Amino acid sequence: MINWRAIPAFRLLLPFALGIITATLTFIPLFLSILLSLLLYFVSRYFGTQQQIPYARRWWFGMMYSCLAYFLGYFAVQQHDESFSKNYYAYQLKEKEESELIVQIDELPSKSKRVKVLGKVLQCNNVNTEGHILLYLDTDDYSLQLNYGDVIAIRATPHQIAPPRNPYSFDYQNYMKLRNVRYSATVNKESIQTVAERRGNLIMHWAYDTQSALLAVLAQQLTDEDIFSVGSALILGSRSEISEDVLHAYINTGAMHVLSVSGLHVGLVATLFSRFIKKVRGRQRFWKILDPLLQLFFVWGFALITGATSCVLRAAVMFSFVIVSKAVARDANIYNSLAASALFLLVYNPYFLFDVSFQLSYIGLLGIVYFHPYIYKYGATKVALFSEYWLSNQIWELISVSLAAMIATTPLSLYYFHQFPPYFWLSGIIVVPLATIVLYAGLLLFVVYWYAPVAFVVGQILYWCIWLMNKTLFFIEQIPPGVVRDIWLDSIGTALWYVLIFMVAAALYRKEFKWLRYSLLTLILILLQYNYLEIVSNRQNILVFYDVGKEQLLDIFEGEKVFSIQSKDISTKSIDFSSYSNRLKHRSGSSEIQSFNMNDSISLATLRSQNGICQYKNKTIVFLNNADALNGISERIKIDYLFIYGSPFLNFDLLSQKIEPKEIIFGGGNKFGSLRFYKTQCEQRHIAYHDLKEQGAKLIDLKE
Repeated sequence: MINWRAIPAFRLLLPFALGIITATLTFIPLFLSILLSLLLYFVSRYFGTQQQIPYARRWWFGMMYSCLAYFLGYFAVQQHDESFSKNYYAYQLKEKEESELIVQIDELPSKSKRVKVLGKVLQCNNVNTEGHILLYLDTDDYSLQLNYGDVIAIRATPHQIAPPRNPYSFDYQNYMKLRNVRYSATVNKESIQTVAERRGNLIMHWAYDTQSALLAVLAQQLTDEDIFSVGSALILGSRSEISEDVLHAYINTGAMHVLSVSGLHVGLVATLFSRFIKKVRGRQRFWKILDPLLQLFFVWGFALITGATSCVLRAAVMFSFVIVSKAVARDANIYNSLAASALFLLVYNPYFLFDVSFQLSYIGLLGIVYFHPYIYKYGATKVALFSEYWLSNQIWELISVSLAAMIATTPLSLYYFHQFPPYFWLSGIIVVPLATIVLYAGLLLFVVYWYAPVAFVVGQILYWCIWLMNKTLFFIEQIPPGVVRDIWLDSIGTALWYVLIFMVAAALYRKEFKWLRYSLLTLILILLQYNYLEIVSNRQNILVFYDVGKEQLLDIFEGEKVFSIQSKDISTKSIDFSSYSNRLKHRSGSSEIQSFNMNDSISLATLRSQNGICQYKNKTIVFLNNADALNGISERIKIDYLFIYGSPFLNFDLLSQKIEPKEIIFGGGNKFGSLRFYKTQCEQRHIAYHDLKEQGAKLIDLKE
């Protein structure tokens, strides 16, 4: 039986999180949510002080507090979301005209093809405002010198960040919305000037300045570009310079977590300084207070010098609650400490609930806390090798930690990333010890950098440890079968897998056979759901026109078969970016995609194409990018879809004599003026049309 009294924070966390979810789906006026919260609070207080609830109905009191937490979660979203503010800058924007904005840079600008700046809008068209905006600047000497806290004046036309253009593709609009950013603007160098410098939080200025200075120290010792990029990411959280090959090696071997300063790194720092303090602390009473204070100081100092990113700040808060709870109570419940830290973070930013790293961090840590003792004990007692030898025992310790974390995080990882690294346990054996040495050596280097001989020795240890880590992961990446890709797991499947994990956890804890029966029942539901998706996949018949910028891409899903018709020079990167997730969703089998160019002659059982006229079963599609192609049509034909791309100069009177389409689809490469002309002609002739650039992908169910 779960002792709910030992985890009060968890009891509040669940309804609070439910309130956050509800707030993102529905709208309740702010005053009403405040009124309901206050009403529930005072009712709970009244019954709590008057003690008028009979013992048999004591759950009423807990239920009222749960309802209070629910409405507080709803209220927290409305308070945090800047779009609810009456001073939100979007209300001052001029429609389809340039606006004058004063923006304070809120994060270090990221530099790639364009300089990307996230800032707070202090003024919009001479009106004091609030809210965040994403700016894209030309990469030049001026933009590269911009820094956190600088205040810039710009003239631009902000527009709402566009929703995903293709089905099941990454929703950048929602991603930025959860960061309180709904608008973006492209600013040219003639429309920007600096108004002030180094405004903002002084602590953050110190953090960024310190990080920059420490990166310079690392650069002196780590002269190889790949080694420096990994070292700076692992020690200081700077990932901007990592090459794609190195990044893929860490991703494909399940070691990506070491390149993102988060729970592992903060935990190592907390452990290091905790052991150091125990060595130097005395028996005086003040050490009971000084000990946790020093641990908190070192944890938060590390969080700041690593750039104070959201990941490391969440980890710092998590370990802060653990440190404080252990200082206050020796037998503090770890689950309650974790729930309290999560609740604290969600009060600060309710949208953390939907952050992938937040979810993986807490679920992974819960998995380690719960499953690791069972896994480790089983290996240590059943396998003599793990119990008799110290080294093998330490290796089993690392493997059991990796297994516990992977059990908890795998469903969520498959849901978001659609791949599984089978050698995560092997990379964990090597990466975790080496990452520990690298982190500690890096911190030591920052202490002794002023004394060149010692700094050189420490730098060499750091260099060769990172070199060994990189080479080992490159080797593991090549071991067959490598990373298992193209795994589709939907939200229902993810939920069912977590129900199964919960049932297994309950069986381990309760040691009752009924929980194994529940686990078996859940597994049957998972198999039924998988078979249902297989049946749906086998019966599907879908046509998809993707938005791929200036290129063209069309997919036909026929059961588990996939026919792809695409422009000649389209890149693999563009194809994957536009269609990867949708292909996973609609293709449960392992059959290869049959790809054709738009001008190819195709002769298959259900698909034929010749001279730009494509016949699939009873549907006819004409691809048109040259007006001369109309001369090849001798008599008027009725078709289902006319696909126009590349801005051909069309005479719609001639077009109407040759082709009678049910719908016209405007693909990539059409100029703005041409599109406007095409749409006008369609409206005059009452022809339905779909603009991929404006409306996104066109998905047609051919079974209807």
